[in-house]
Amino acid sequence: MLRSFCAVLLLGISIISSTLPLRAASLPAGEQPVRFVLILSSYTYETEWSTSLAKDIKGLLEDARSDVKVNITHADITSTSSLLADRFAMQGAFSYGRLTATHILPDLLILIGDESWMLYRIMDLRGTWNKIPVVLSGMHDQIMNDYTAYFPHRQIPDSTLIPLAASTGAFRAATVIEPDNTPQTLQLIRTLHPACKHLYFLSNGTYSDSYAKKQLQQTIHAEGDRFTLTELLYTPNRADSVRRQLENFPSESLLIVNNATPPISPSAVPVITLRDIPYTDRMPQGGFFATTTEQAALSARAALTLLDGQDAENVIASDTAYYLNRTALLNADLEGRARLLPDTVDRHVPPPFIVRHIRRISIGVLMAIVLGFILYRIVSFHFYRRNLQRLYGQYKSLYDEYQAVYENMPIGLMLFDRDGHLLQNNVAASKLLPDESLRRSIFQNSQPNHTIDWNGYSYYIMFRRIADEASNDNMLFIIVDHTEVEKMRRDKERIYNVFNFAMNRSGIGVASYNLIDQSGFATNAWYQLLDMKQADTHNFIEHSTLAPEDRKRVQQYLKKVRYGVSQPFLQNIRVMTTKGEERFLRCFIKPIDYFPNEGSVTVAELMVNMDAQIRREHELKDFMLKAQESERLKHAFVTNIRDDIRLPWHNIAALAEELTETRDFARRKELYKQLEENNTVLLNLIRQFIEASQQESLNPTMPPAV
Repeated sequence: MLRSFCAVLLLGISIISSTLPLRAASLPAGEQPVRFVLILSSYTYETEWSTSLAKDIKGLLEDARSDVKVNITHADITSTSSLLADRFAMQGAFSYGRLTATHILPDLLILIGDESWMLYRIMDLRGTWNKIPVVLSGMHDQIMNDYTAYFPHRQIPDSTLIPLAASTGAFRAATVIEPDNTPQTLQLIRTLHPACKHLYFLSNGTYSDSYAKKQLQQTIHAEGDRFTLTELLYTPNRADSVRRQLENFPSESLLIVNNATPPISPSAVPVITLRDIPYTDRMPQGGFFATTTEQAALSARAALTLLDGQDAENVIASDTAYYLNRTALLNADLEGRARLLPDTVDRHVPPPFIVRHIRRISIGVLMAIVLGFILYRIVSFHFYRRNLQRLYGQYKSLYDEYQAVYENMPIGLMLFDRDGHLLQNNVAASKLLPDESLRRSIFQNSQPNHTIDWNGYSYYIMFRRIADEASNDNMLFIIVDHTEVEKMRRDKERIYNVFNFAMNRSGIGVASYNLIDQSGFATNAWYQLLDMKQADTHNFIEHSTLAPEDRKRVQQYLKKVRYGVSQPFLQNIRVMTTKGEERFLRCFIKPIDYFPNEGSVTVAELMVNMDAQIRREHELKDFMLKAQESERLKHAFVTNIRDDIRLPWHNIAALAEELTETRDFARRKELYKQLEENNTVLLNLIRQFIEASQQESLNPTMPPAV
């Protein structure tokens, strides 16, 4: 909506301005007239290639001729807009680039880009445009001849075009043609990235990008390459979408750019360019192109020729080569493959300011360091002399204090020479002045610190070799009265032995150890229950003889204790002895000291043999199962025998009743016989029941009491 409104406004301005007479600015008498050159780019200012080319042309023209004034304007023409909007953008750019409010018509027009050439041919406003000499820069030869073959949706009647005569036109024009470099670009890709299968073309919607994409497609088809080409349209409203696509760029793929600049760091995706892009931190790995310097030189030469009233010829920017960014290739580890390319030109990203001026900065910093060092030495020497005098006075006072401490300190000090002669001792060491035997004992054991007994006292002697001004072999013995410590150690050892004896007799293993430094102690019963050697202190933590699942549970609990768990551990565990036997223990572990910042996380552990109890539990379980089975069989037996007894019992009762009532002798004899048979059956059943009861009493199901 806004773009259409601006286009209509520009059309009105152009119609109004076309009704006014065009006139050159009046100049004072005797002053040289200014030759106005307008450079009109069909791209935006953000398009680095066209902006760099325009600035180079402007610089060359103004350096060559002092009477030339150059202005640069941008039309921002895209292939996605309407032809009318593009024409208004062209007219607006032409108006914005005027030199003054009254001097509108330039002496020379330089058009950059294929889009400006296409629209230039329909800008014949009252015959004004075709009167201005024009230099076409950065054009492609195919579009110069017939652009409709590449842009069929932009059909324009021939009647609206400025007529051409032999491709140069009825107007004075010169063309700097940009050569087609798509075959060499594909060769560059095949050399640097032989595994590449998919090409992405980054387009900003200009005619030039559309033409470059079509040229790539035609070259890929003509050469039979395996590449597939996909276009990424990079416009302001699609910037975030394109950036996300490049951040997730697929492997074995490569990005080709023409006018658009990748919105991502070049280290993220491999990039090849079709045009000369100014060297910044976003520079691609390389490309095959005509440099903007060469095109600017040819364009400026043609412009000066036309300004002098002469005809200029069409030229092709032939300064083409493989321009490689060695910094990007080094980061991608492609230097070896780049050597396979002919006619390569190395280009590096310009170093930062510090790197470019490192020599001057280094000299300045070095001089500052030298001057600072000299100043520092002067100041420090002054303070050194003053502090030396102050320290000398402090030394004298400290020496006097040291002598007083040395003489009265409770620790004995004795200084010997290398021959074993006593040189000096303090008061505390006087009660241990050595005789020959003691001196020999001291010097025989002088290397490690040790304890000696002398006259009912224990002394801990530490040996230190010291050097003084006279000799380097003097030996200092520091003597500490260790009598109380030794007494406490012996008492502790005696208590430990009693405790260890009690625990061994009771069969209870006790251990206490630190989880951080793995230090601790354990009773003999603890080692015996776990079937471990006492020499290995790591057994406190490892519990190597436990069954794997039990050891894992204990290790997990100890790990939790290191992180602050205070609940105790109480479970039955199994020990696999070296003889292959299985032993059951009752394990109780409880944290007793938790100071991780001080390196102390201590736990206490108790082990009790559970073999007898576990075995008793298994026996009770077996007896219980047998009792249940016996009860079931007895119940089944009683049930079955009850049914068997009922029949003969009823028969006996019925026969006895009938016997009392009948008078027939034969019948009574038969009833006696049947009564005796049923009586025999009943007696057999009763005998079986009595035998089963006797067998149960001889084989009880419950275990004997312990």
